Amino acid sequence: MDLSFYLPGHSVLHKMPTWVKFFLLISFSIAFYAIYDLRVLAFILALAITLVAYVKVPVRRLKAMFLLPLFMVLLFSLFSAFVNDLNAGLLTFFRLTSLVIIAACVTVTTKIEDFMEFVENLLLPLSFIPFIKPKTVSMTLSLTLRFIPEIFKLGMDIKEAQAARGLKSSPIAFIVPLIVLTLKRADDISDAIDARMLD
Repeated sequence: MDLSFYLPGHSVLHKMPTWVKFFLLISFSIAFYAIYDLRVLAFILALAITLVAYVKVPVRRLKAMFLLPLFMVLLFSLFSAFVNDLNAGLLTFFRLTSLVIIAACVTVTTKIEDFMEFVENLLLPLSFIPFIKPKTVSMTLSLTLRFIPEIFKLGMDIKEAQAARGLKSSPIAFIVPLIVLTLKRADDISDAIDARMLD
């Protein structure tokens, strides 16, 4: 079972140490909320989109990586615009979209083993606390990152299968098999973890 969303490459982002990438990601996420100029945020978004092309993400991966997160961003942006004003909605859209794209680029240029090692080392000073197990936490975070696009892919497969059978679109007919397949995939992952004797 493939538990990685990593795409091999030779870009600067691929070669950059994991801790540097996550430090920059956190720094960017903080900096975005200190910028209120829509022109600057639009320029940053353009650079983020250029970054996707630079790390050479295949077109077939773009849907799995961005469609669901950007749909959520659009909902948040519309809600912000409704509660506040149009400017606030645009600020939310530019900030979150840029962050989603940059985070996705970090994900596809970082091997899951490197990510787990980074999280383990980060939590190591807290390992004296009984309920904090660095290895378990790193595994959980890694699987969460991997599972989000996997759920989206399952949803797309269900829709394609229903369309091929000429079935009408129905929320119940979509949600029920999605839940069943998600639980099945989670069970497969659990078996993979047990096979590696990880608690």
